[in-house]
Amino acid sequence: LNAKRETGDYTVAQTYWHGRFPEPIPDLDLPGDFIPDEQSDWETGAVDVKADILIPSDTMDRLTGVNESDSPLVKPDRVTAAIFGAFIARLTGSEEVITGIPVSGRPHPELETMPGPMTNLLPLRFHPTNVKPFRDYVLEARSEISTALEHMEYRLEESHHAIIPDTVFYYRYPPYLLTDVEIPELEVRPYDLAHSRATAALRLECREIEDGVLCTFIADSRRFTPQTATRWSRCFLTMAESAASFPQRELGELEVLPENEKKALLMAFNDTKEKFPRDLSPWQLFEEQAERTPDQVAAAGFVPGGNREEVSITYKRLRESAAAMAELLKINGAG
Repeated sequence: LNAKRETGDYTVAQTYWHGRFPEPIPDLDLPGDFIPDEQSDWETGAVDVKADILIPSDTMDRLTGVNESDSPLVKPDRVTAAIFGAFIARLTGSEEVITGIPVSGRPHPELETMPGPMTNLLPLRFHPTNVKPFRDYVLEARSEISTALEHMEYRLEESHHAIIPDTVFYYRYPPYLLTDVEIPELEVRPYDLAHSRATAALRLECREIEDGVLCTFIADSRRFTPQTATRWSRCFLTMAESAASFPQRELGELEVLPENEKKALLMAFNDTKEKFPRDLSPWQLFEEQAERTPDQVAAAGFVPGGNREEVSITYKRLRESAAAMAELLKINGAG
């Protein structure tokens, strides 16, 4: 390790990571079902809730671009990681997402002679802004992953602050890639570890199977219910299918709600028909409501611009503003 530190490659890697993460990474504001106990940690009481979803082979072919050329434009693991980043951005409302990918490595000298696999968590910084076309974003994410892997030799714990992402992405290629090596009198086969402890707030594990890519959402049970994990997996698939069908769409325009949920929101939940007195005009109904509930919110929305600041107005304030506007119109000759 000391020899590595003296090489130019290690210095380049150090410069890259210090430039990529000059400040501590912000906490990811994932919408959770519960607030975890601040005194607990990943080793106590944190177990997984899981939900599986399959991205069909034809969808993956369109996502990777195999129909546009003889070879994939983007590898399956790259494009799936990019969609995961875009999905997290949609969940949190953030235009920057930091997620980790496991990589092999033994950065500590005391581990060099220890048998067994060693993995580290490599942070990736995605920028899935709403106005960015999906195809451009995927190519940008591909470059981010490749560059991070080129500098993976650096010991990130030597950084001046901790880099621990709240989300993790893992992609497993088919088992036959692990069994190509033939050693006399030795059988080599993958071993599935049954994880029971949550190691991140949310992680996505993907593996290629005959029918496509099986994606497993794995969430910390202290923060999320199984129903939430299931719903997110379906929304993730909807985003993937939307991106496959419309790769030139901006990320903010990609669909995330499955068709049944969209119908429920637009029709069932929005069925607000009410009977009201035919002898009263809308403004008279408003005046009555303002008299009954002057301090309740009458309208809410977002301030135009990029900060998405939410604002609201009460019935009393709206009534006063309407009266002032009416008086101004009268002064200027409105009948």
